[in-house]
This record gives sequence, structure tokens and C-alpha cells, in this order.
Amino acid sequence: MSNNVGPLTKPSLAIPKNPSFREEDINCLEWLDHLKPNSVIYISFGSWVSPIGDAKIKTLALTLQSMNQPFI
Repeated sequence: MSNNVGPLTKPSLAIPKNPSFREEDINCLEWLDHLKPNSVIYISFGSWVSPIGDAKIKTLALTLQSMNQPFI
């Protein structure tokens, strides 16, 4: 008796170019290249920001801006 576990179809060997839901934006790379290493604060909210709320996002952005610290 055989017990199958996992997908029942043969997995695709093709690797997606960009597995995210959005197109990759690389416009910041030139800007980053002109800054000192470890000088930029990176903040990621994932793909869904709405549970945090607009007011908290605005407060965070204004706080980061007031620090005169580069952030992305």
C-alpha cells in the first residue's frame, strides 16, 4: 500500500523571474549607491499595510523625515 504525500502533479522546473505581486522597482539603487554603507533605515510593511492605518504610517514617515536619516 502506498501513501502519497505532497503535490500530486509534477512540479514545474521553471523559476519565476519575479515571484511578487508587484513589478520590481529598482529606481532606488542609484540613490543607495551614493550613500555610506549601513546608513539607510529599511522598513518593510510586507504586501498589506492597511491594518496599520494611515495615521500611524504618516506619523512614522514624519518621524523618520525629522531624523534626517535616509530611509526606504
